[in-house]
Amino acid sequence: MHLTRILFKTRSVRNELIEMQKNSQKSMSISEFLLWLYKERNFSILDGLRNFRKKRYQNSIDAVNKFFESDLNKLGPDLHAATYTLKMGGKCRLHGSSKWLFLGNEKIENILPSQRIEDFYVEGIDLSKTVIKYDGISNIETCSSLKTLVFKDCPFADDWLLSRISHAFSDTLEYLDISNCQNFTDNGLLTLGYLRNLKLLKMEKLNNAKNKEYISILLEENLENVVIEGANHLSSDALKSIEQKLIVEEMELRKIIESNK
Repeated sequence: MHLTRILFKTRSVRNELIEMQKNSQKSMSISEFLLWLYKERNFSILDGLRNFRKKRYQNSIDAVNKFFESDLNKLGPDLHAATYTLKMGGKCRLHGSSKWLFLGNEKIENILPSQRIEDFYVEGIDLSKTVIKYDGISNIETCSSLKTLVFKDCPFADDWLLSRISHAFSDTLEYLDISNCQNFTDNGLLTLGYLRNLKLLKMEKLNNAKNKEYISILLEENLENVVIEGANHLSSDALKSIEQKLIVEEMELRKIIESNK
């Protein structure tokens, strides 16, 4: 795209030029206008281009995360989930198979059926290093037999996504890997307590989950069969410190409640 067209896509630049044309006795060329912006307004052309590219990138992410209802109606829940996963650059594993399917250089019709079929079930989905986010879960949450789910290195996965999968797959999910997703916090991890059949949880390198070790203990108490990897167990002294802190916070909260009666 020509530079002028790119710049005019930036609304602030376009409005600025219109205002200048109104107040000026002579018309101003785009080059003159850009020079004026650069000198008088300290406007960086590169900033405008970066903002434009960032917006286009965000729009592209939103587009692939929308709910493709027509595909769901055509293919059925599990085949649609498998198709969506492969198109996103992920992998899927079907019921009764240990093989992970992925797109690679193949056409998707050479890997998966293109029409709804009976007894087609997905047991594993791996969306590692994809741009999956909360909205995109609509395309996989209808899987009735999903046991394995992997979200490693997903830059747009957040607490809302964790909450959604925890409710959608509360009865079936057995293996979950959410390692190296930097938008996950303590709040999101707490929702994993709904995954009542979870057997293995991997949560390494979650830098924004500040109390990951303490939450892992709560999850192990709540989920009888779970094994958690990536969270160091706290020492008894650390546990006592956290417990004392919670007691103090509870006492302060009671004081506030009493004072407001």
